[in-house]
Amino acid sequence: MFAAAAVCHKRTAAQTPPYFNTDGTSAYFNTPMNPPPSNAYRKVQYLYAPNSFSSLGTGLGTQAPSGLITTIYIKVGLNINPGAVYSDFTIKLGQVAGTQADFGSGAAQTNYPFFSGLTTCFYASTFSLTGIQAETWYPITLQSGFNYDPTQSLVLELSNTGGFGNSVINVVNGTVRQRIWGLNTGSTGTAAASILKTGLAFAPPTPCNAQPSPGNTLANATAVCSGSIVNLSLQNPGTPGTLTYQWYNKMDQLAEP
Repeated sequence: MFAAAAVCHKRTAAQTPPYFNTDGTSAYFNTPMNPPPSNAYRKVQYLYAPNSFSSLGTGLGTQAPSGLITTIYIKVGLNINPGAVYSDFTIKLGQVAGTQADFGSGAAQTNYPFFSGLTTCFYASTFSLTGIQAETWYPITLQSGFNYDPTQSLVLELSNTGGFGNSVINVVNGTVRQRIWGLNTGSTGTAAASILKTGLAFAPPTPCNAQPSPGNTLANATAVCSGSIVNLSLQNPGTPGTLTYQWYNKMDQLAEP
């Protein structure tokens, strides 16, 4: 839940995000930041395949980690207006279980359903991209961070109810549809073959400063016979993928992973 607020987003200087999807051949798009005043198409969703973000883009360099996204970067185009004011500017994020990477391929498809159930990470009743510069990355610090799993696809939604003046840069990936645009109140839109140039920044890892929980070993059998199979589990396991365990044989004290 976010309270309505007027925001002039401060920006110090153009900078490359720590992780981004691509910075390749591109085209300028108006939705949702620069539609004509009478245009109601003010919502767009982008779908990024698993492991789409890296330190050098296009999968090169270091892959983006799992962690808390604190800042979203968007690449803006030539048409900019630092004084443009957007109403109800909203950023939502979500993830798709599995490996869905696009909305199919081919010509643009109408009446394609938007993703629902996304998390609102930023909202301002009025919003301006203060200090914006043409064809540069523009960072927006989220009011509420988003826990990101790089093994799942990421959904980014940008929307507003009014305002125009700043184009964004998309990359057209042949006929692969990774963008849905439409009415900000609609449940469906048009799926098209492009993706926003997008960057991510994460919160630094939090140092461990708490007392560890007991990790007693539990067995599915109280008596063990030679040749039998015994399944072992932990009483208070950590989050999968974050801890490493070793099992110890009490009789010979040999460590077995």
